[in-house]
Amino acid sequence: MTNALLRLIVFILCSNVVAILSSERCDMCTCDMVGSVLLLNCSDTKARQGDISGMIRQPYLDSYIRYNYETIEAHFESSRIKTLSRLVLINVDSLYLDHNEIVAIDPGTFVEIKNLRTLSLKDNNLQTLNENSFHVLRHLKNLDLSYNKLQTLDEKSFQGLKNLENLNLSHNKLTKLPPGTFSSLLSLQTLSLSHNAIENLEGEIFSLPKLQTLDVSFNSIFQIGLNVFDRAHNLRTLNLSNNIIAKIDDYKIVSLETLDLSCNNNVTVDPNAFTSLKSLKWMSLASNNLLEVPSTVEMLTELRVLHLEGNSIKDLGDSVKELRLEECYVQNNYLQNFDVNAARLRVSNLQI
Repeated sequence: MTNALLRLIVFILCSNVVAILSSERCDMCTCDMVGSVLLLNCSDTKARQGDISGMIRQPYLDSYIRYNYETIEAHFESSRIKTLSRLVLINVDSLYLDHNEIVAIDPGTFVEIKNLRTLSLKDNNLQTLNENSFHVLRHLKNLDLSYNKLQTLDEKSFQGLKNLENLNLSHNKLTKLPPGTFSSLLSLQTLSLSHNAIENLEGEIFSLPKLQTLDVSFNSIFQIGLNVFDRAHNLRTLNLSNNIIAKIDDYKIVSLETLDLSCNNNVTVDPNAFTSLKSLKWMSLASNNLLEVPSTVEMLTELRVLHLEGNSIKDLGDSVKELRLEECYVQNNYLQNFDVNAARLRVSNLQI
């Protein structure tokens, strides 16, 4: 056998070994290296002898410690987990526990993984959060609690999460937000509370200095207090659609660029409601049973897109004639003098 042929055989064998090691069993899990990140997939695994039913099944440390990784992204989805107890995963950065049956989080669950940055508990059976659920996760930036059964929150639910940037609480059963619920989340940028059963927004519940995107659509909100958005100086996008809001006031959100008020049935707009919205570029008032365009719209000098479809408007009136709209949607209304009004509109894309 020539040396060249021998080297070729050795190369092929080594390549196959590397390929096998790049995706292999780590105890009952699967390990893959992506750059410096170890992807630890323990989803939908079979129980080992001695495992306790309903508890999280963690791989033995010596099954993955041999990898040269910097951080771990761990997946325990669809594993029939009911209770979370202390987790021990060396240098875990992201933890996904979606699609389980988790009803409770023990106080010491995360004490050994304090540097966690992303935690997803989507689609579980959580009903409450105790004050020690997340208090040690001071580096956490992303928390997904959507599709659970949360009914109540309080000012201690998220204590300790001073660096949290994104929080998803959509598709739960929340009916109210007590004062101070989010007061400790001073780094929060995105908050989703859509598809709950919230009825009122009161106090300074969203007075969060770094909040940029807020979604409270698909709730049962009928009243919004005047101080709800105090100190929300960076709020850019606000979705209030699909509620039963009775009246829109001036909430003094100077930074707002996108506002969705669609599908609020018989909402009324205060004459000063849009006074502070000097930066607003996109707004929807669609499907609100409006008989006319609110006169306060003329104050929105930066508005470029306006949705008015699905109302009972007969005349666009004078309130939009000075706007420099790029898009205006007026389908499914009762416009009678449309030609006259359309000629006065400075719109590049008019949808009728």
